[in-house]
Amino acid sequence: MNFNLLIAYPYLKVGKMVDRFRRLSQDPQVRIYIDSGAFTAWRGGKQILIDDYCRFLDGLGFQPHGYFTLDKIGDPHGSMENYQTFLRRGYKPIPIFTRGEDPSVLDDYFKTSEIVGIGGLVKTKGNFGFVKGIQRHVKGRKVHWLGFTSPGFIATYKPYSVDSASWASSAISAAINLYLGRGEFQRLLKEDFMKKPDERIISRIRHYGLDPMELRTERGWNHAYSVSRKLAMISQLNYAIDFERKYGTKIFTVISGAEDQVNYATDGYERLSGTKLPR
Repeated sequence: MNFNLLIAYPYLKVGKMVDRFRRLSQDPQVRIYIDSGAFTAWRGGKQILIDDYCRFLDGLGFQPHGYFTLDKIGDPHGSMENYQTFLRRGYKPIPIFTRGEDPSVLDDYFKTSEIVGIGGLVKTKGNFGFVKGIQRHVKGRKVHWLGFTSPGFIATYKPYSVDSASWASSAISAAINLYLGRGEFQRLLKEDFMKKPDERIISRIRHYGLDPMELRTERGWNHAYSVSRKLAMISQLNYAIDFERKYGTKIFTVISGAEDQVNYATDGYERLSGTKLPR
C-alpha cells in the first residue's frame, strides 16, 4: 500500500515543511513528487529562478520519487533550455511536454528521461482527443498526466502516474466526494446530513474511523481540521490505492504547504494502512 504525494517547491520550502517531508520519506511506502511551482508563480506574476530551484534540490536531504523540470509557461523553447541546463548540471528532472509542441520534442525528452510529464490537459478544448493521440505516439513509454485524471482514460491507457487536487474542493464547495470502494464515489452536500443519510454512507464514514454525526454541525465542515476535509482526503487516498492495485497507475495527491493538509494526508494514510508514519 503506497502513499503518493505531490507538493510544489515554493510550498515545500516554507517553515519546517522540508523537515516534515524528510521524515515522511524514511518510510519505503511513501512516494514524493516535487513540482517546480512554475505555473502557480506565473499566475501570480512571479518568477522562479533555476539557480534557486537547484540550490533547493541540493539541500533537500532526501531522494524524491521524482521532481519536475522548471518549465517556462507559454515558452516551449525556454522550457527546453531550462531542461538542458539541468542535464548539464547533473540533475535529472522529469521534463514536461506541453500541448501544442511538435511530438518530436516528446521523443527528444525520452532520449534522456524514462518518464515525461504531459501538460496542457486541464480544462482545455479537445483535451480528450489530444490525450488519445499523444498516447498512440507514446507507445507504452512512461508518462505523467499533469492534473488529468479521467478514470476511463487512466483505465484504458494506464499512464505511469497522474496527479489530483480534487479532494481540496470540499473546502471550497462544502461538498465531499465520498469514496465507497470499487471505483465508486458519491457526492455529498452539507444538507444531506440534516436528515439521516443512507446507511451505506454512514457505514463508509465509520469505516474510515470518523463520526458521521459531526457532519450535522458547522464545525464538521468549517473547522481547520473538519471531518469533511478529512473524509475528502481519505477518500482520495483510498481511491488512489485501489486504482493502483487494479491498473498500476500511481495517483499522486496534490497538497499545499499548509500543515493541516499534510496532517489530513498522513492521518488518512495511517487510518487506511494501520501503520504509523515518521513524524
